[in-house]
Amino acid sequence: MDDLGRAFLTLAVERGLLTVETRDQVEAACARAEGESHVLTPWRAAFVRGLLARAEVDKLLAEASKKVEEEDGDSSMSDVMGSSADSEALDNRLGVLALQTRVVTEDQLEQAVAAQRRERKSGRPVPKLGDSLVGEGIISKPVMEGLLILQERIRESGREDSKTEAIAADLRFGQVALDAHLVGERELERALVEQKRRAAKGGRPLAAEAGALGSLLVEMGGMSREARDLVLELQELRASRPAAPPPLKNALPDESDKIGRMLVESRVCSEQQVQQALSLQREIRAKGIDRKLGDLLVLHGAADRPTIAAFLKAQSVRRRQAATRRRPLIRNLDLPDHPLTVLVAAALALVLVVFYMVAVDGFAALHGR
Repeated sequence: MDDLGRAFLTLAVERGLLTVETRDQVEAACARAEGESHVLTPWRAAFVRGLLARAEVDKLLAEASKKVEEEDGDSSMSDVMGSSADSEALDNRLGVLALQTRVVTEDQLEQAVAAQRRERKSGRPVPKLGDSLVGEGIISKPVMEGLLILQERIRESGREDSKTEAIAADLRFGQVALDAHLVGERELERALVEQKRRAAKGGRPLAAEAGALGSLLVEMGGMSREARDLVLELQELRASRPAAPPPLKNALPDESDKIGRMLVESRVCSEQQVQQALSLQREIRAKGIDRKLGDLLVLHGAADRPTIAAFLKAQSVRRRQAATRRRPLIRNLDLPDHPLTVLVAAALALVLVVFYMVAVDGFAALHGR
């Protein structure tokens, strides 16, 4: 354990937030993790075990960082250590916030920390935790930006309130909608920008309303009402079950709409569970028995029937949304605002006009004879 960890635990005991026994438990947990080649910081261990609240962790980390810096006699070494401690404290606060808002699970957070550790061992610059979470495909970029905004708002106000909780709920909604492919990353980013713009205008911010982000996405055409209601249902189902690891690879275009892939990308089932169910499906199909993949996943306890039913519904909703977006090709004329596109369109229109005029003149000349 480093100096920052020891200072953190010492302060926690001095402030009466941890007893000597609970401190020893935290130290033992960190030592076990280190023996298994994992990194478990004492503040994270204390938070996950429910021994300290997030606000207490933040306050103790700030005090411990300052204490470590003051006790270091070498000023240059102090600057380096202070910077490292501050960076680690910022990462920890973001990780705790991501856990608290239920945007990530503890296993997913550990995956991002492990990615940071690999970069450190290789001698390359260590990415921030937020960059690692996005790079590992655990959190989308728009949701991460929203999480950073939420972190800043809590830091400025010094407390959590109904507005910050509404923002956290919107971020959970956005991540579930993205995982189920019921909204695109571009549409989600636009909705979050519009939500922020409306709040800045002085009116009642949408973040203060229940299901605000989903309603805004419907208003802006980013998703249908049916899809919004389904995301809320999936959100409740996801909260009732521990999340599976994120997918190890991106889906191929021809399999992205399959129910198994949807369950993996929504972190309901792991890839291993789906592959095992598919192998069993092929095995019993060779014997003349046809069972659906969802039934086999329920049989193995990888998912429950309400969840499978919800994702089958999501599958049909996704297909209907895709068909609706393709249908109004001429009616809406939602063309990209690229200069080359405008130039080609103008040239095409001019050619059509010329052909029309030539055709009319030719028709008139023919009948004039």
